[in-house]
Amino acid sequence: MRNINDNKNTKELITLALYKPQIPPNTGNISRLCVGVNVPLLIVGKPAFSLDEASLKRAGLDHWPLLKFNYYDKYKNFIKDYEKNRLVMITKEGKEILWDFEFNKGDVLILGNETKGLPPKMIKLAHKTVKIPMTKNIRSLNLSNAAAVCVYESLRQFSKSDPTVGLLEEMQNNQHQRTYYKKSANFTQSE
Repeated sequence: MRNINDNKNTKELITLALYKPQIPPNTGNISRLCVGVNVPLLIVGKPAFSLDEASLKRAGLDHWPLLKFNYYDKYKNFIKDYEKNRLVMITKEGKEILWDFEFNKGDVLILGNETKGLPPKMIKLAHKTVKIPMTKNIRSLNLSNAAAVCVYESLRQFSKSDPTVGLLEEMQNNQHQRTYYKKSANFTQSE
C-alpha cells in the first residue's frame, strides 16, 4: 500500500473516501476498483474491521500493495488535509443528480457507511451533495456499486473533455490480454 501523502505534488483526477465502512468485502471491492482506475482511496473514521496486513492478506486483497491509500482516524484531520479540494458527498439526500453533476479535477467523492450513510456533521462540510438516481423500491445501493457508478461517471466526464485522461489513455495503449485458466490443452495457464 502506498501512502498518498508521499506524493503531495501530484494532483489526482479524483479521490474516493469512505466514512467508517462496516463491511470488509465492500471495502475490498472498492479498493480493487481504485487500483483498477488509479484513484486514491481514503478511509475516514474507524472502520468496523481491521486494516492490518494479516487481515488484508487473509481477505485475498492481493492488489492492496498497489493501492494509493490513506487512513484518517478523525474526520477533522481529513478535512484539514483536503481543505483545498471540493468535497462531494454522495448521499440519497443529495441536492444534485449524478447525471447532471459536473465533476472537477481534484474532487474528493465521499460515501457514507453501509447502514447509516453520512452523518449530518459531514454533510455540513460538503461543497456539493450528489444523489444517484434510483427507484423508491430500495433504500440504497450497495456501497461498492455506488462507488463504482460515481467513479466511472467522473472518469467518463473527464475523458470527454480530455481524451488523454489517465485511464482512457492507458486502456487504449495497453490492450489487455485475456488469460484462461488451464482446463484442457487448448487453454493457457494463468500465473
